[in-house]
Amino acid sequence: MTDDRNGARDVDYRAARIGAALALVGVIVIVVLIDALSPDYEVSVPLVFAILGASAALLGVEIIDFVRRQP
Repeated sequence: MTDDRNGARDVDYRAARIGAALALVGVIVIVVLIDALSPDYEVSVPLVFAILGASAALLGVEIIDFVRRQP
């Protein structure tokens, strides 16, 4: 059993992880748009996959936590 302080802390981390994942997706969108608009810039595919992997890992933690909380 957790007290109120630990429960609030879990919610704070949840919001931070989701916010970070959304920020990383935003970075991907910006990089791909720059690649599409600029003839001199070419996006690195490993970079895109690395950022998407980090975003998926952050959201994966939330999915696992959501599944564990289900009765």
